Amino acid sequence: YDYELDRNDTHQMLIKVLLDEKNAQFDPQVRKFLQQAGTLRGQAEAAASRGQHADAIDLLESSTGELVKAIRNAGVYIPG
Repeated sequence: YDYELDRNDTHQMLIKVLLDEKNAQFDPQVRKFLQQAGTLRGQAEAAASRGQHADAIDLLESSTGELVKAIRNAGVYIPG
């Protein structure tokens, strides 16, 4: 869980650095991906607080996937 949480944090940091430079955060599709990522992250944190760490990991992986989609949709290629 801690690894996936850190990985998600890293992608959020990338969003701030990469997308702020491009002003891509105003794109509706990018915003949709970011909102979904936030929702999934919240669900992951709630699952972890209930001790459901396997579910929390799955939710964090999905959240990170949404962040990757946002980055790519903004025109920045990242592998994965």
